[in-house]
Amino acid sequence: MRKLINVTLLPLLILTIISCGEDDQVSSREFPKLNTLEVSNITANGATFNAEFSFRGDFEITSYGFVWSRFTKDFTLDNSDKVIIHQNINTPNFSLDVSSALEEDKTYYVRSFVTTDEFIVYGQAKEFVSLGSNAPQIDNVSPLSIFYGDTVSIFGANFSFAKDNNQVKFGGVSAEVTSATDTLLHVLLPELIQSENSTLSVSVAGNVSESAETLNFIGPEITSLSKTEVVYGDTVEIFGNHFGYHEGLNSVKIAEEEIVVLETDSTKIKVVLPITNKNFTISITNSVGQTSASEELTTLDPTLTQITPDMGFYGDEIEIKGNHFGYIEEIVEVYFNDQKAEIHSFSNKLITVTIPDNFENPAAVQVLVNDQSAQSKPFVFTDFTISTISPIKVTWRDQVVISGSNFSAVHEENTAKIDGYDAEIISSSKNQLVVKVPDDVGSKTAIVEVSRLSRTKIAATSLIMKDPIISKISKTEFEVGEIITLTGENFHPIASNNQLQLGDVPLLINSSEKASVTFSSPLSIVSNTLISEEFKGILKYSNSIGSTNSNNVQITYEGPWTKLSPPSLLEDDHYGMVTTNSENFIYLFGGHKYENQSFTFSNTLQQYNISTDEWSQISSFPANGRDHAQIFEYKNSLYIGSGQSLDYFYDFWKYDITFETWTQLNDIPNYTGNTRPQTLVNNNRIFSLFDRKIFEYSETTDTWNQLALDLPYQYYWIIGIYPESSSIKMPIIEIFNANVAQSTLHDITFNPDTESIIINQSYSPFGYSQSFLRGDADKLFLVSANQYLYTLQNGTKLQVQKPNTNKIYYAEEINGILYLGFNDGSFWSYNYSK
Repeated sequence: MRKLINVTLLPLLILTIISCGEDDQVSSREFPKLNTLEVSNITANGATFNAEFSFRGDFEITSYGFVWSRFTKDFTLDNSDKVIIHQNINTPNFSLDVSSALEEDKTYYVRSFVTTDEFIVYGQAKEFVSLGSNAPQIDNVSPLSIFYGDTVSIFGANFSFAKDNNQVKFGGVSAEVTSATDTLLHVLLPELIQSENSTLSVSVAGNVSESAETLNFIGPEITSLSKTEVVYGDTVEIFGNHFGYHEGLNSVKIAEEEIVVLETDSTKIKVVLPITNKNFTISITNSVGQTSASEELTTLDPTLTQITPDMGFYGDEIEIKGNHFGYIEEIVEVYFNDQKAEIHSFSNKLITVTIPDNFENPAAVQVLVNDQSAQSKPFVFTDFTISTISPIKVTWRDQVVISGSNFSAVHEENTAKIDGYDAEIISSSKNQLVVKVPDDVGSKTAIVEVSRLSRTKIAATSLIMKDPIISKISKTEFEVGEIITLTGENFHPIASNNQLQLGDVPLLINSSEKASVTFSSPLSIVSNTLISEEFKGILKYSNSIGSTNSNNVQITYEGPWTKLSPPSLLEDDHYGMVTTNSENFIYLFGGHKYENQSFTFSNTLQQYNISTDEWSQISSFPANGRDHAQIFEYKNSLYIGSGQSLDYFYDFWKYDITFETWTQLNDIPNYTGNTRPQTLVNNNRIFSLFDRKIFEYSETTDTWNQLALDLPYQYYWIIGIYPESSSIKMPIIEIFNANVAQSTLHDITFNPDTESIIINQSYSPFGYSQSFLRGDADKLFLVSANQYLYTLQNGTKLQVQKPNTNKIYYAEEINGILYLGFNDGSFWSYNYSK
């Protein structure tokens, strides 16, 4: 590996050693040393370069010489002009004459060099101004017949070793120098050469020489074609020699019109044929203007061989087979007689088209290629038909199969209607359509029609819509608002298209399917929302097709009020009755009727069975008839006493319910009739309250014992007594100065064990004194003035709406239900939980 050594004379000698891949420190005696001397003999023909050895040593020198450049730095044997002697030298100095590559009046830098097997040693650079040099000399050029991409060799003298310092032109077109010495240049022929015959020139350092020989450009030669019988848009390969190696170097034409080139190399060009004459040639012209023409080509006429199928319906696709249709769709047309068809796909041998509308039957099918006609083939139009529909008996949303011919296999190209309404097409083929019966059908007999394009066919047979059938009802007895399911067939799948009635009362359809309907009876069926009612009758279903009936059904409405059987022996406006209850029974006693200015008092005792809603008479009371008596039940016996008719009564009686026997007991003591008595059984103790007095009765000894405690009010009316464990809750109306409008209701609690009274709450003003109270400790019902019904709870009085405007004459509360008798003789229950 040689080491490059540059030597520069400065005040101190500096040695720079450059090695390809090595940095070696070399002593002053390991290489030759050079001194570049001043340039001499500078003339218009050149100059003399001079150098001396400052140290020669015994090295074997392989070459020596000079390099020069217009640049001051980094010019070497590799990138500069040079003069070189390839031999050893033993003299202490050397000089060489240079007669080329020096431009007039230009500043140059020159330095000497020697080479050994190991080193390239350069002297320092010397500056000089050139007066010029000799022109380049062209001795020989090879080859003289040239073509795109050729490399031309130029032999001669006075060329530059620096290839960029040589300018070579072919007929004025610059060429690329690929390598250079002072005697040989290699040049790449330029693509832009313009002349078939051209000379060559070389310019070095402003000096120009021209070759004495003329170079001849080789023109294109077409030798053969891949085919000579062609169709429009065909692809043809042109074979030959000396084509340009890329598309820009050739112009391919037919009748002076350039055509599309797909591929190009020097021996083959592939082209696409345009619309041409029937007979034509292809020419290739290179950039120099040389032309070669092909043999004659012939455009083949189109032929039509087969139509598949050769019959069909408007809008169907058919295939037209043949030859020589070409590859340019724009110039191809297909006609059914004079009706142009739409082309869907196209190739040289196959065309698919849509059968056009409105041509006369049969049609001649003709293919035109660039107005050149292929022989025609016959085609027969066949209309679509409907042969059968199945099934005939249907209901909404059933699937119907329409069989026939020449339907479109594309859903959207067929339309179907049933009873004039669009039917959804589920599937389609050439011979069958499957459609769904639309929800809008409202006729018993429904016409079926099918349309394709502008043509419509009507089926010979119409569909028959099935009548509705009820097979089952989930419940025949149900309440207002309860959801009931009707099962059957042929119901309308849209709820609003079904109707249900109980008698003349419409029911509410909640949902529907073909096999079931859910419905409920609306609240509007009830004439009075307060009163429980029952509705019985035939359930009638109907839709637009038909109607059907179910068995009898019963709808019940549970209002808070229910009308019960009235007492059998009670007349209208019978007043002053008293009641008590025992488990499932209510007992009604006494009362009076005022008629013809006289009173009639009753001693009748009746029993009401809550379970059976029946009244029955018990053995008559053995004493006088009366009203406002006291009555209570204790240990399966009824106790009745006091009361009044035209006078007050003190007697006291016991009725054994089991043995149906009466027993008279000791009279009630000190009863004056100023207040109406009330009796309470609490923890097996019996208390009677009247005239501000409280008596306790012992049924074992049949004795009365007055308590030391008096009631706190002078004028009062006890309207109810209710037990609360060991205490007794007593609402009492206190009457002020006999003015009933200013009466006050007091809610008090009486404790028999401690014989104490606590006033809990008061309601004022209260109203009429003819009142009584029923209920329990949590919720009390007040009947005021026999006219109004209130609830009393937490200090609040709220009026309850009655089922009629009649007066209430008696009431009893059992298990959360209030039983009330009215002055018209009717008997009602009030379920206050509703």
